[in-house]
Amino acid sequence: MVTRSIGRHTIYCLSMYQSGASLNLWETSGRCDFQPVDSLRMKPDVLRGHLDALLLATLDGRRLHGYAIIEALQLRSGGALDLPTGTVYPALRRLERAGYVSSEWSTVSGRQRRTYHLTKSGQRALIQERTAWREFTAAIEGVLGEGPWPAQA
Repeated sequence: MVTRSIGRHTIYCLSMYQSGASLNLWETSGRCDFQPVDSLRMKPDVLRGHLDALLLATLDGRRLHGYAIIEALQLRSGGALDLPTGTVYPALRRLERAGYVSSEWSTVSGRQRRTYHLTKSGQRALIQERTAWREFTAAIEGVLGEGPWPAQA
């Protein structure tokens, strides 16, 4: 529980996770306000350089239309990745031009939808992205982790 003082009032914050959305419950004078926890939403700068890998991983072994890709990213990230269509669709087109993703139009419930899937080249690129990600996170964990620092040579 976190408390905050505003003027003469002390308010209490209880963090909650409910139906896919992280919430802060602020209570003061019997009144509750729900506010999203901003720290759980990824900032655009954090995703820079990782969007292509995220899209490739989302399509790994699946055929999805654009909005289903956005929903899968939200679900898999626990709601932290809430990407707008204006970010996802241009990236999918870029991946298609690069030969990593292929698409075809289909009709679902009377609506035209473009469905995307990985190509062989996209599968190879995903393997490389996953390897690079493991190396990157190991290096960052070495600095940010709480383990002992290695002895200097």
